[in-house]
Amino acid sequence: MPLAIFVIEWDPFEGAIVTHQYPTEVEIDPNNVQTIDVTHQFQKESPWIVVEDKGIKAVSYMNEKFQKAIALLLAPNEVPVTFVKFLEQLSEFVLPVDDDKVPQRLKESFTFIQAEIPVNEIVLMDFAHQIEQAKEDMFDFKRRIQVILDHCSEISTKVLLFLAINDGSTLEKIEQEIADLPEDPASIESVLQDLVDKGLVRVSGKDGMYRVS
Repeated sequence: MPLAIFVIEWDPFEGAIVTHQYPTEVEIDPNNVQTIDVTHQFQKESPWIVVEDKGIKAVSYMNEKFQKAIALLLAPNEVPVTFVKFLEQLSEFVLPVDDDKVPQRLKESFTFIQAEIPVNEIVLMDFAHQIEQAKEDMFDFKRRIQVILDHCSEISTKVLLFLAINDGSTLEKIEQEIADLPEDPASIESVLQDLVDKGLVRVSGKDGMYRVS
């Protein structure tokens, strides 16, 4: 099995450098990283390269979109082509994420390879990560809107924000949630009707739900 998986980026002063790796305790010789870099430069017609030189055996995939490479350091008895099918997909799994998330993805990628998990399963796992990230982003967005709502005094804006973060609501619920406003509850219904008339809000007669258009 591979000894380590790592990401190579290009620094204008240092050249090719390893920015992340797993396991972190495995020593990756900077000279070997430069050898991988040079091989990529000489074989630009293909994103794949295999390096077997002076005690190093590695396979690397250059992702042009991200201008980064993802590589595997292999044991002497391993056949590089065995791992080629994984690296392209793993580059899409690891390289697009923020730097703070790369270590965890490299760890998971190393586990995928060790367990010989098929590429199509890696794709599904990537989708699962994206879904979780989308959920986190939506939670953060709603939290920010709630902060604005809590400090908003203009009733129509407050109603719109409330409807937006709750994906709609009934008149009764809206009155309960924003009853701390000085306006008479009856005015909330008037505001809602005004927003409906302006096309900003729609109401379903079936369930009495108001939603932002």
